[in-house]
Amino acid sequence: MVSNTYRTAKVYLTKIGVKTTTLIGLLSGVLVAEEVTIYRDGWGVPHIHGDTDRAVAYGYGYAQTQDRLDAVLRNYAQASGRLALIDGPDAVTSDFQQRLWRHAEIAQKTYAQTPEDTRQWVAAFTAGVRAALTEIRRDPLQIGETDALTLARFLFWRAAVDQLDAEYRQSGSPRRDNGILWAV
Repeated sequence: MVSNTYRTAKVYLTKIGVKTTTLIGLLSGVLVAEEVTIYRDGWGVPHIHGDTDRAVAYGYGYAQTQDRLDAVLRNYAQASGRLALIDGPDAVTSDFQQRLWRHAEIAQKTYAQTPEDTRQWVAAFTAGVRAALTEIRRDPLQIGETDALTLARFLFWRAAVDQLDAEYRQSGSPRRDNGILWAV
């Protein structure tokens, strides 16, 4: 089993923005040092520069969690069918739907079939999320690689359901002739 560890380094303050340099130590038999720099411009927009795709993925997860902590936590909870832990009983229906659609189960099966380079990218991204959570919160959620795939599946699923719902509401009722009109 491959053990991955990640560690962060220093934060540099500059006149224009904030530059965060992070060293990523990946243990896969040999320690490989990768560096990612997150530079925030005058508007606070993160600009992520890294030695490798994995380093950039780590920085992306880190910056996203710093900027949108509540949304990140809420999305992971909703995707995995645990939103009721945040919103209480009002979210039970949403949790039921997500579990019914089996996002987490399918993500775990898919992850096993995912190419190794993609798994390393996902591992680096989730490590960035976990690193930012550890800095921000004392009790960070345990977010793993399959949780990122669960979230991705949920977001695509939600977009499709929202689009179908909007079309249904706009039409007032489902139209039966939509499938034939384009051919006529």
